[in-house]
Amino acid sequence: MTSLRPEPNRPPRPLLHALTTAALLVAIALLGSAAAQRLVPVADGFAQPLGGDPLNAGQDLATPLGALLRFDVDAGGRGTARAPTDNPFVATPSARPEIWAYGLRNPWRFSFDPRTGDLWIADVGQNPVEEVNLLRAGAPAGANFGWRVVEGDRCFAPARCCDPSPFEALVATYTHDSGWGRSVTGGVVPYGPAAPSLAGHYVFGDFVSGRLFVLDAAGDGFTASPLLTAGFPV
Repeated sequence: MTSLRPEPNRPPRPLLHALTTAALLVAIALLGSAAAQRLVPVADGFAQPLGGDPLNAGQDLATPLGALLRFDVDAGGRGTARAPTDNPFVATPSARPEIWAYGLRNPWRFSFDPRTGDLWIADVGQNPVEEVNLLRAGAPAGANFGWRVVEGDRCFAPARCCDPSPFEALVATYTHDSGWGRSVTGGVVPYGPAAPSLAGHYVFGDFVSGRLFVLDAAGDGFTASPLLTAGFPV
């Protein structure tokens, strides 16, 4: 595994956690999801895979499936990676020590806000619902996003009367019958002169519909609205 480091001339960014070793984030969709893999450089030092899930792996800390994993890619020398000692489940019996967060199905792209360090995750649904999740910079480790107890804003297994209160709050959802699409694609928080009106807003899309959307802060939450139609899968 190659260690990806920040560009030397860039100013430091706020981080998810206060560490100094080089890091890498890795997202992998597993078990019934489209084959997907993404590598993302992290400014301070560590890495992550994700998935979805006939065996309820998303809620099982003994497997890396359905989890966001964090690795120290410098500790063991070239070509090796280890779980950092401050990962949340290092001392939990039977838990995989690499797990940083869990309860994800098929996070089809995630990205960091380059100014705040917030982590945005688009998670493709199993059936009718697509969702967007957010981990704020400095958020406590061990977040549970709820899959497969919940899919988006509704119960999945069990199909009704589930309790969503232990899980991370959703930022946005849309259903397949909304006309927005059927497979969310994670995007970015842009900055720069090309589209100043979008600066600081999360822009994401849908692979099936080819539509793009933007999330705007609204009170204590967010409001998603259509931005444009690309005319091809995104």
